[in-house]
Amino acid sequence: MSARALIYFLQLQMAKKPNFFLFREEEPLATFQEIEVIEKHIAATLPIVFKEFQQKFGGGTFGYAELYAISPKSEYYVFQEPLCPNDFFPIANDGTGGFYGFVKNENEFADKVYYWDNTLQRTSYQQTKYSFASFFLWSAFNLKVNWFSDHPDAPYETVIKCTDNGKYQVYHTDERANLWGVITEFDTLEEAINKFEN
Repeated sequence: MSARALIYFLQLQMAKKPNFFLFREEEPLATFQEIEVIEKHIAATLPIVFKEFQQKFGGGTFGYAELYAISPKSEYYVFQEPLCPNDFFPIANDGTGGFYGFVKNENEFADKVYYWDNTLQRTSYQQTKYSFASFFLWSAFNLKVNWFSDHPDAPYETVIKCTDNGKYQVYHTDERANLWGVITEFDTLEEAINKFEN
């Protein structure tokens, strides 16, 4: 999912359900300079969608999720947490000693979310099926959404795909991850997201 789509979706949610987003105006947004400092410190680049999200919304509480922030001015600043291994960048915790985050591959953190259980005496990561955007929708709104073939279709989820001719399709899956219902097609991503919202 592109940063543009995630930002548009979240702006719709904030307009429709303002009580889910109380005190968001007080959250510091990440600046370009703060992102540069973080990436220099971790010696790798972070996923673009994550950086753009941080610049637009910062960290903190979103619906049911609580995300770490890149801005050191935030009370959710990522480096206030217990130290994580150098090849792991945490984006959220699970409240029981585990963390969700990105894993470093050479000089970048790919847009794939992993789970690390800090209570175990070893450093092993379990890859989830989520990109940052899908993880955010799942953790913030309990939505199972597969954005643009983020992962193979799974049971009981909403799927949004872009066709070869530039149309956007929205459909749902059944208990076996097969198409359930009708595929609806739209000309723009915004129309598809609005339909997904209804």
